[in-house]
Amino acid sequence: MTRLPCLVVLCLTACRPAPPAPAPRPPSPETSANPRWEAVWEDARRRGVDFRGLGQEPGWYVEVKEGEAVLLVADYGERRVVTPAPSKTVQSTRTTYRARTAEHTLSIGVEATPCNDAMSGIPFEATVTVTLDDQEYRGCGRALP
Repeated sequence: MTRLPCLVVLCLTACRPAPPAPAPRPPSPETSANPRWEAVWEDARRRGVDFRGLGQEPGWYVEVKEGEAVLLVADYGERRVVTPAPSKTVQSTRTTYRARTAEHTLSIGVEATPCNDAMSGIPFEATVTVTLDDQEYRGCGRALP
């Protein structure tokens, strides 16, 4: 008979709803990047990339190696363009890189205006506009020291 009160107490304790979870905190700029994300940027820096930009919808990224080449991977990887060393023009807060191949004309505008990535919300130091032939891509980027 003494088991029944214990069983009732045990059942009531087990059936209690769990306390509500604390509300999630928004990510800070220091913690918003995951290790894989940072590894991509670190790899680009090690390869000598001077500036890297990216954007969404459709996904793209661009890597500029001043005096060497530009790599643009666009449309979720369906388009890949490598150009020779880009020319560089600096006017006030805007830097423009231009490059050509036999098939393509590429222009990269880097404006020193803060930008947040549309997917991750990660802050960047620059707003980037890439024009490949007549297709424009917009996103964010940063210099890689």
